[in-house]
Amino acid sequence: MEAAQAPVEDTGIGESAENAIRAEWLTELRRRIEASKYYPRMARSSHMTGMVLLQVEITAAAEIGAVNVLHNTGSQLLADGALAILRQAAEQPLGTQPLPNGFIVEVPIHYELRK
Repeated sequence: MEAAQAPVEDTGIGESAENAIRAEWLTELRRRIEASKYYPRMARSSHMTGMVLLQVEITAAAEIGAVNVLHNTGSQLLADGALAILRQAAEQPLGTQPLPNGFIVEVPIHYELRK
């Protein structure tokens, strides 16, 4: 995951504290994605593979905001599955400490069938 940061305002917490909070949120996002991963049944039975690259907004309150498909090398079934994974990950905030600004990350979801 790569994060694009919004301009930082002087909020009283230091840059290193903000980076630590951001890193904590991204670790939690990765954990939730791994826990929620699944292969859409129709895509699996049709032997569909590919990668879906999602753009994910994380708000200053640690909530997952807008999620958009940036790139999809597979089918719409795989894109729908990737969006469902992020919807499940968004059920609760990623952390409890707020940041002055949200940020955007790119999240790749890979679908491959193993023999």
